[in-house]
Amino acid sequence: MPQFNVTKLNLKDALHIYTEQFESYIVYMCIEGAASVQVPSVKENGEPYMESYELAKGETILVPADM
Repeated sequence: MPQFNVTKLNLKDALHIYTEQFESYIVYMCIEGAASVQVPSVKENGEPYMESYELAKGETILVPADM
């Protein structure tokens, strides 16, 4: 089993990735243009919502496995 996998995604439209299929954290790096990553979160009152993170060229985000 490989220690890690690298996949290049050419995004033009929204893409939904179900992180539970990987059983591990995921690291996204924006290598060109910009991207937005939405992850599920919960407000203090317990209400679920999607939290958004904007990535510019050269920026990286780590999405924990338990999201």
